[in-house]
Amino acid sequence: MRTLPASLLILSLLAVPTAARAANGTVSMTWGNTCAPVVQDVAASAAPTSLIFSVLGNDQTHNAFQIRFILTGPNHLVPDAWEFDAAGCQGSSLITINHLSPATAVKMCPHFQGTNPSLQIKDYSHVQPGTGIETTMMRGVLANTYPAGFTTSAATRYFLGQFIFDHTFSVAGATTPGVDCGGLQTPICIMLQQNAISTSSYVRLADNVEVPFDFDANNWVTVNGYAGCPATPAKSTTWGSIKNVYR
Repeated sequence: MRTLPASLLILSLLAVPTAARAANGTVSMTWGNTCAPVVQDVAASAAPTSLIFSVLGNDQTHNAFQIRFILTGPNHLVPDAWEFDAAGCQGSSLITINHLSPATAVKMCPHFQGTNPSLQIKDYSHVQPGTGIETTMMRGVLANTYPAGFTTSAATRYFLGQFIFDHTFSVAGATTPGVDCGGLQTPICIMLQQNAISTSSYVRLADNVEVPFDFDANNWVTVNGYAGCPATPAKSTTWGSIKNVYR
């Protein structure tokens, strides 16, 4: 655990199922439009694909959280069909990042921030140099901070975030420049970042300390049955390097 300066409370990734452990809560991620049950693998299709993150077992008062994940294909390369960054084949207009639970999920998992107004960082881009992770891979980040604290119940599963990838222009095979984005058939591995300051975590209001969420052993999901997942590295970085990415 590390004490965070107030200026860094806008936190910038998570994992997969199972019952909660301890007061920090266990994070899950699943394909689909609800928080549970967990769907760990999907076949790619030319339609919007939703990835939802949630936490069960947290009973703390908090005022910020972050979720982080790494997305990659074979050989740590990402096909055009999954490049939803500003400079990528898909462009950033075809990805939606939600910090509030959608209507399909809100009854099952209400917002982790409660009814507080909040401020977010939402990003999906190639991994930045200097992080210790190959820059050919993509990193998703949702960071959320809210001035008034919210106390959660350990018995309730809460919504953390949703990434919706719109594959309307994705195709199997090669890319036709200006027309479509190829590689939809490629196996994809998505794994939560962990074991470092960059882990998915929340800020405990009582002492303004960043606390990592617990992770289930199966902290990954796949597309098209990626056989090597979770072989993705999730190395450490510093708050200074994280902050610099958003300057």
